[in-house]
Amino acid sequence: RVLFRSELSHCGLSINIDNNYFLYSGALKNDLYKIKSSDPSTECQAFIEKAIKKIDSLNADSYNEVIFTSKRPNLFFQDNSKKLINDSAITFSHQKINNNFSYKISIGLDDNLKKDKFLFNESHISYLLGNNVYSFGKRSKWWSPSKNISLIMGNAAHPSAGFSISNFNSNKLSLPFLHDSLIDYEVFINRLEKSRFISKPLLFGARIHVRQKNDFAFSLFRTAQFGGKGRKL
Repeated sequence: RVLFRSELSHCGLSINIDNNYFLYSGALKNDLYKIKSSDPSTECQAFIEKAIKKIDSLNADSYNEVIFTSKRPNLFFQDNSKKLINDSAITFSHQKINNNFSYKISIGLDDNLKKDKFLFNESHISYLLGNNVYSFGKRSKWWSPSKNISLIMGNAAHPSAGFSISNFNSNKLSLPFLHDSLIDYEVFINRLEKSRFISKPLLFGARIHVRQKNDFAFSLFRTAQFGGKGRKL
């Protein structure tokens, strides 16, 4: 991946890195053109040219992937790359990223599932409207400042289906004690699986992440489970 948060921030563009399925979208390309016309520094000009070429190459065609995995020991904590399935499995995925729209269809089958059931991990439909990303599907969430482990929301379990709203470009926050800070947010509601003590409950989550240019950052989280079979909302 050629686009890194530190390089984008250095050139004047702050992205909510959790929305990486829009990292190469037409919206990002338009923002890069604006910076290119306003920032004369050689370093940023070279980086932006490289980034725009990468965006064009990724938007030109859809992306297909076939993954084969073998049976492996349980790994309860994983990093924020692709989730590793414990059982042997085969997964096919098809992804397309357009100017303000993206989708991914992922179908997998592992030995631990019944033959008539499939995994649809990371399948989603997402749309960028203004500075908000609206997404529906089964996407893993990574709510942690670390790339290696997340104790709040991570990818250790299979993702559940739901709807989420988050920002695309980081919003500026000017408060006396948080001068020139940037804020990212995400709100979601998911439907959990039926194999729980209370079948098919709803899971609500909200996250606010604030960071400053001196690399100081903090986050506020809230999750709540409600509803389900036999339980009122």
